[in-house]
Amino acid sequence: MSLIKPHIPSIQQAGVIPYIIKDDIIKYVLVTSRNHRHRWILPKGMLEPNIPPWKSAMKEGFEEAGVYGEISTQVCAHYQYEKRHRICHVDMYLLRVIDLATHWEEDFLRCRRICPYDEACQLIFKRVKPVLFAAQQQLTAQFD
Repeated sequence: MSLIKPHIPSIQQAGVIPYIIKDDIIKYVLVTSRNHRHRWILPKGMLEPNIPPWKSAMKEGFEEAGVYGEISTQVCAHYQYEKRHRICHVDMYLLRVIDLATHWEEDFLRCRRICPYDEACQLIFKRVKPVLFAAQQQLTAQFD
């Protein structure tokens, strides 16, 4: 079922799928939603003017989760949702985490958690699960 409704304005967003590979195990960095501290999500936000979407995504990753690393310039997955009578289209980019900040812009608003795929699937908000699945498939194929 598509959420696209021609009479509803839409906005573009970009986000990251932050991951860490240690001892051949892929782990994901999740954060809680600002408004729902029990809801685990991936960092995302509005596109910044005059910069590529993947750079906007990288900025959101640092602001929301304190992650910094190497980002793919190719979209890994896409999802959409309705918020405040608008359809949000979100392009998600893989970000291999190189550094985790101890303190970051939104650390007082969000919790951060690093977990393997199975645990991340149990925690993450349902509309984002397909994004996590796409990331796992791509990373597993890439690192096998």
